[in-house]
Amino acid sequence: MTNVYMGGRRFSLEDLQAEPARHAHWFERARAEAGFAECLCSTPRLRLQIRLRDGLFHLAGWPNEGESHDQASCFFHKQSPQSSGRGDYASAAIIDRDDGSADIKVEAPLKLRSADRAPSLPRGTSENGPGHRRRSVGMLGLLHELWEAASLNRWGRGWSRNWSRCRWGLLNIDRRINGVSTRECMYVVHAWEPARKDQIEQEFSTFRARLGPKGEFRHRGYVLGELKGYQATEYGYRIELRHQRTSYFASKQLIEALETSARAVVAARDNPDTRTVVLMLVDVTAKGYLQVVDMALMLTTKNYIPCESSYEVQMANALTDAGRSFVKPLRYDTIESTFPDFKLLDTVPQTVVEVLGMMNMPSYVRRKKEKDAIYRANKVPVIAWDTRQPMPDLRVTSGVAKK
Repeated sequence: MTNVYMGGRRFSLEDLQAEPARHAHWFERARAEAGFAECLCSTPRLRLQIRLRDGLFHLAGWPNEGESHDQASCFFHKQSPQSSGRGDYASAAIIDRDDGSADIKVEAPLKLRSADRAPSLPRGTSENGPGHRRRSVGMLGLLHELWEAASLNRWGRGWSRNWSRCRWGLLNIDRRINGVSTRECMYVVHAWEPARKDQIEQEFSTFRARLGPKGEFRHRGYVLGELKGYQATEYGYRIELRHQRTSYFASKQLIEALETSARAVVAARDNPDTRTVVLMLVDVTAKGYLQVVDMALMLTTKNYIPCESSYEVQMANALTDAGRSFVKPLRYDTIESTFPDFKLLDTVPQTVVEVLGMMNMPSYVRRKKEKDAIYRANKVPVIAWDTRQPMPDLRVTSGVAKK
């Protein structure tokens, strides 16, 4: 649980996130008196930025201090970029600014001349070939960057999370995609609240009005939400999201390519213990329909922790039930690089968690042996679950040092 000192008082971050309007006085007081809030995860206290967005205050970590926050319990802790696929891009693909914001160069343009046809984008391949760093970010990479920036790939003891909390975190990160602020080019689906129906519909209408032809250019935008499902139509597929009545339409070619590149997500989509997060690049047709230009899917648990298989979902749920603090390293667009399935943040050194689900495949077994050799050489503690066997005991033991 993260606690914050602000305006002479101590607050739970969870309370501040849930009801920022009710705490506006304390945000204003802290900003006027000190210019910042303070995180109580360590001594001395670490500063937090106080930001005002859309009439509501929120807190963000101080630039370049993310790794100084307590890794096991603090919401504001940030992992090194090298611990995920984020570190595998060329320097110009993701540029971190000193104010905590970032500029992201993506493959698909947000604006193109009305007479131009959008380029056909390869799915799941490196634009530069093997051994080269990507110079731009693909759809899955963008989804992973946003999720990681909002600390949604981490879990701490005593945390809780629903879609509203995910949306709050995503809205409060400061990103520019191909030079356009996410506040202008992205709509994060609002959890449906009948009492706020008019406000929610107006927010989406404002976003939608930015799309389509404007002068000599066409403008496109991103929709980030939770997938409900998609069904075949006469011309392609109709996509439905949770919390929203709007329909989106995609070509048969796009859905077939998506199902090929995201087989694990598709295989687990009927699992009641999972959620599927979707990021879509959308345009408006001449008849006013929302057309999906490109999209990416991400499998998560009910707590929105990203996973790559149904076995990882079981492990993530077991770690949560055991009260562990952990992170899921995200691949972004990386294919070649290998990362642990999970890393425990409540042990020193950090313990790697591996889910061994394909032990009947020779190539998988070879890669496992290579990883084991790396872990032994670096004296990294490992918890491994061969999915043909019962789940190991995941409780903190007396033999493991805690931070």
